[in-house]
Amino acid sequence: CLAPYYTLRYPKSVSSITMSGIWMHTPDEIDWYINRMGLFHPEAEAKLLSSLPKSMKRFDRLNTLYKAITSSDKKHALKIAEVQGEFEYLCGFFNPHKTEIAAQPEKTVKEKREFQSLMISLGALEIFFMKENPLPVGWFKTKTAQKAFKAVKDISIVQGRYDMICPPTTAYEFHTAHPHSKLTIVHYGAHKLTEPQMLQAVIHENNRLKK
Repeated sequence: CLAPYYTLRYPKSVSSITMSGIWMHTPDEIDWYINRMGLFHPEAEAKLLSSLPKSMKRFDRLNTLYKAITSSDKKHALKIAEVQGEFEYLCGFFNPHKTEIAAQPEKTVKEKREFQSLMISLGALEIFFMKENPLPVGWFKTKTAQKAFKAVKDISIVQGRYDMICPPTTAYEFHTAHPHSKLTIVHYGAHKLTEPQMLQAVIHENNRLKK
């Protein structure tokens, strides 16, 4: 999201864009992420739902999450941010069984604390900005955007077919709005670049920059 948004604001400062896991921070994407992604990862979503009020509507929970992370009850705020972060973490893999959070006996106490801090910051930041600063529908397709991205001759997009966090439709919309861009769909890829096929595709695209 930040790469195209920066380009829109400062097109003369950008000569090339390489991005993956395409997210434009629009209301539809936010609704998918907050309310629908768990349909494909119900076991990952279960822990998050168990930490939220039973009176909450399952498919309308952004306000509940926002109130939790911004409440004066810091202990509860940290807990909700952490379970939200863990939820995204598990949804980001094509092979989630390899990433069980609880089964990490090889990690040191320091490593576990660092991972916990990462999950808290991930959950808190995304909830905050999804609630406070969603971007307008189609902001990357406007006439101003067309002009800005046309000025950038080299745009490469790498998108995992099974990216549950950032569904491929957004990458496709960006590509069709700016057809001079190159779109690579990684058929057995998800969101995480640590997975082999995603990593290979991004390395391949970055290698062109050597020229």
